[in-house]
Amino acid sequence: MKFNNKGFLLIETLIVTVFVVSTLIFLFVQFQRIEANYSRTFNYNTVDGLYRLANIRDFIEENVFFEARDQLNSSGLPYVNLSTCNLVGNLNAELAAEIEYCQLLYSVSEVKTLMLVDENTENVISELRNITFISESKKDFIKYINYEDEIGKYRLIVEYDDGTFATVIVY
Repeated sequence: MKFNNKGFLLIETLIVTVFVVSTLIFLFVQFQRIEANYSRTFNYNTVDGLYRLANIRDFIEENVFFEARDQLNSSGLPYVNLSTCNLVGNLNAELAAEIEYCQLLYSVSEVKTLMLVDENTENVISELRNITFISESKKDFIKYINYEDEIGKYRLIVEYDDGTFATVIVY
């Protein structure tokens, strides 16, 4: 009695091929996730970006934080655009040196966009499609941010010219 070896070989080849292809697809998906997390690690909240933003936060806390906070709370928008130093200029004509320092600080820090938002970023996330002055990658960063549910805290979110992002809490 002779078995049909050609049929058995064909089925065995198909089973092994399906197994190998399935394994390769699984590995491809896993490596995509690893690469995305790796990219996020090198673009979100880098040490250099956090240090530069801490300097900007110190300047804002000393000069315009209360005005920016009041504007955030009264404007109805979930953010205040601090990308230019116009808020400093609105305070007092005598602050010309502060405006100059602000512009120098933003220039040296390579700030592309800077926003003040409430600590709870859900309002900003719901309005992202209407915010046109920020990039899609910054919108992704805002969605990535975790927040602590405490009242009275605010957050600075910055995008730098090199495509990195950082965020810090402001009290």
